[in-house]
Amino acid sequence: MGIALMGLKGIGPRIDQPATDSNWPQYRGRPDQSKFVNLSQIRKQNVSQLKVAWHYPTSDKVEYLFNPIIVDGVMYLLAKNNSLVACA
Repeated sequence: MGIALMGLKGIGPRIDQPATDSNWPQYRGRPDQSKFVNLSQIRKQNVSQLKVAWHYPTSDKVEYLFNPIIVDGVMYLLAKNNSLVACA
């Protein structure tokens, strides 16, 4: 079992332009739990081009049904035996 994130290669924000709304600081993203981020990289026209951009092997047989939390470019998620993983 592993955890994968999807992304589009080459369409992310430029380094000199900070991503709008790039943090996902709590469960379901925002205080209203909307699960919404106002980013324009993924649209109906290019969603079919999504590919795995990142993978973290958890080494256990548990199916994780949660979203990671992202703060200041660091992703936090749960893994094997409920251990916390931080990836930058």
